[in-house]
Amino acid sequence: MRAVIYTRVSSEEQVSNLSLDVQEKTCREYCARNGWTVETVYREEGESAKTANRTELRHLLADLRARPADFVVVYDTSRFARDVHVHTSLKQLLKKTGTQLRAATQPIEDTAAGRAIEGVFAVFNQLDNELRAEKITAGMKETVSRGLWPWAAPLGYRNARSAEGRKIVIHDGERAVLMRRGFESIAAGEAPADVLRHLTALGLTSRKGGPIRYQEFRKVLRNPFYKGIARSGVWGIETQGQHEPLVDAATWARVQQRLDGRTIVPAARSKANPEFPLRGFVRCAACGRPLTASNSRGKMGKTYPYYRCWNKGCGAAQVRAERLEQTFSELLQRVEIAPGMVRLIEAALIDLWHQRGRESGRQTAAAKSRITELERKKQRLVQAYVYDQALDRPTYDRELATLDESLTLAHLELRDAQLEDLDLEAALSHAKSLLTSTSTLWKTVPAPKKRRLQPLIFPAGVTYDGKALGTPATAFVFSLLSPETTMKVDLVEQKGFEPSTPTLRTWCSPN
Repeated sequence: MRAVIYTRVSSEEQVSNLSLDVQEKTCREYCARNGWTVETVYREEGESAKTANRTELRHLLADLRARPADFVVVYDTSRFARDVHVHTSLKQLLKKTGTQLRAATQPIEDTAAGRAIEGVFAVFNQLDNELRAEKITAGMKETVSRGLWPWAAPLGYRNARSAEGRKIVIHDGERAVLMRRGFESIAAGEAPADVLRHLTALGLTSRKGGPIRYQEFRKVLRNPFYKGIARSGVWGIETQGQHEPLVDAATWARVQQRLDGRTIVPAARSKANPEFPLRGFVRCAACGRPLTASNSRGKMGKTYPYYRCWNKGCGAAQVRAERLEQTFSELLQRVEIAPGMVRLIEAALIDLWHQRGRESGRQTAAAKSRITELERKKQRLVQAYVYDQALDRPTYDRELATLDESLTLAHLELRDAQLEDLDLEAALSHAKSLLTSTSTLWKTVPAPKKRRLQPLIFPAGVTYDGKALGTPATAFVFSLLSPETTMKVDLVEQKGFEPSTPTLRTWCSPN
């Protein structure tokens, strides 16, 4: 009789404490007592038994389909599965290959009593797993409610232990210094993207030593942990943490206002004051601080709106509001995309989308055809075995398992081939006004919408030196379709290429 051994642990700690070797030794002794020959040992290192999607388990099942064994031997049934449905499903797959499951430390066998005992073990394995999960969850909830932190420490902190051996979170040296500087800079009015670039240049990295992406940085800044709060949104717990805050509550609140795109105003403004859409968005070119705005009273008592650099040690930028806003409008005109270029790219994108739709249709039809053919083969297989009696049982089981696996894969291919339902032409139509009439759109919308529109075009903001606006970095779509790009495409058109040619589509790709 031939046997294979399957061992499994669910954590790296268990991998290193010889648990796999203990399981294998016990299973080999069990096989020797029964006179079975052990052919292969499958060692599952650090994977959960709540799912069948395990590396070595998949290898085991594939090998059994190619060359069945008499028995799969495990240390106990919890090593095989910790979910009743998974246990039952895996047993059915073993049965199709003519293989039986045995546990070296549990009395399960292919009898009525043995199958009943195995079912009880499977239920208790799931119960034990769920009880452990509940205990762990309850313990973590209690930990958070006491102001402690049971997870990996946020950037700028690190996990440690107190003198009594209790898990705590402490400041992480230079990372903590840089993160505090980042909060203070953003609270003072600097753009988060500029702050991240500066901190990266100073050596700020992720815990793994890699660069920090902008979206990750914004997410980190949202965490109230830095102002001393332990919070779990999933469990609805928010309490004063036992860790040392990195910044005070006021600084953290100002950073949240900046991330929300709201202007930080120390006092309520009079309703008579005009809106200043560029306040906080345009920065002083000399010191990097964002410009503030207010009304100034002239000699004749008339008020005039001004933008100013609020840094007392600088004051390099001071300009009438209408002049700066007109200059900004002219800047928007310079970055607007030529309508012909937009039509060209629109045609290329629509052509690509239609091509993708045709390819999706072909793939979908092919997958459906394959499913139909496999279903017919399955029907013929049943006919040959049940009615014609032209096949023996092992051959029937082997072929049926192969067909079932192929059908599952074919259904997955069908799902992947189906294209998302999207009206691309309507979406592109909405984008045209933003790309080709940017300045007009900015002039006509109210101030709150102006403030939402500006960072879409200039993500890092713009600078003003007292005379002119600096040359800002535009959003990717405006950079891609800049006048230089338009000139290149015009040259391509003059050589006889149509907008739908693969050459142009490839050139327009961001990759």
